[in-house]
Amino acid sequence: WEFTDYSWSPDSKWIAFASAGQLKRVAIAGGLPQTLTAVPEGRITGSWSTNGTFLVEITENPENEGWFILTPGASSLKKIKGLERNRVLTPEKSFPSFLPDGEHFLFTQSVNDVATLMVGSIGSEQTQALAPSDSRGVYASGFILYVHQGSLLAQPFDVATRTTSGEPMRLLDDIEFFAPMGRASFSVSQTGLLISRRRAPPSQLRWVDRDGGQIGPILKAEIQGDARLAPDGRRLAVQIVDPRLSTSDIWIAELDRNVAARLT
Repeated sequence: WEFTDYSWSPDSKWIAFASAGQLKRVAIAGGLPQTLTAVPEGRITGSWSTNGTFLVEITENPENEGWFILTPGASSLKKIKGLERNRVLTPEKSFPSFLPDGEHFLFTQSVNDVATLMVGSIGSEQTQALAPSDSRGVYASGFILYVHQGSLLAQPFDVATRTTSGEPMRLLDDIEFFAPMGRASFSVSQTGLLISRRRAPPSQLRWVDRDGGQIGPILKAEIQGDARLAPDGRRLAVQIVDPRLSTSDIWIAELDRNVAARLT
C-alpha cells in the first residue's frame, strides 16, 4: 500500500489506497479491491470528500508532483496544481483533508518559513491561513485538530465561514509526530472520538559495570538515540531529540564533567 494515509469514504463503507500505480477502493463488508484510476509514481496522500471526489497529493516524483482530483464517474486524475521542483518546505507534505462541504480542504504549507495550517478550495487558487501547525490538520465536530510545538491542539472552527475563534485547547502533550514531514499519530472521527499514539518515553544512558550493576547516568533524562564513544573514551557523541519539534541533533558530552553541548 502506497498511501501515506489511506482514506475512508464519508459513509465509512470503503477504504481507498494506492497500489502498483493504481488508486483502488475496497469495501469493509468484503470483496476484492476495485481499481478507480491509474496514479503517477511517488509518495501519495489523499482525502475523500462527501460528494465522492478524491483529492490526491503526489510528492517524491520530480516530473509529476502536485495535487490531482478524481471526480465521480471520471476515469483519470486531473491535475489542479503543480508543486515546485527542488523546493525546501517544512512540512514536506501538505496532507490535504476535506472539510464537510466537499469543496474546501485543510492543508499545511510554509508561510514565511513558518509551517502553517491553511484552507484551500478545489475551484479556486485562493488560500487562507489558520494557525501555525507542525502537522497535518483535520476537522471534526466543530474543531480543527493539529500539532504545534509538541502538543495536540483543538481550536473552534466555523465550517461556513472557514474561520477559527477563541484560543486552541491543548488535548495531549506527548503525541508522536515528525515536524519535517508533517506527520502526526492521531485520528478523529466526526463524532469526536480521538485515537492517538504517544511518543517514545524519555530514555537515559547509564554506565554499567561488568557485573551488570548500574554505576550512574550520563547526562539528564532525554530522548536519546544513537551514541558513539570517542576513541580516547573521554567524550560521547549522542543524538538528542527536541520533543517540541520532533527533530534531533548531535550533542558532544564531556564525560568527566557530565555536561554536553550541541554540535549540529
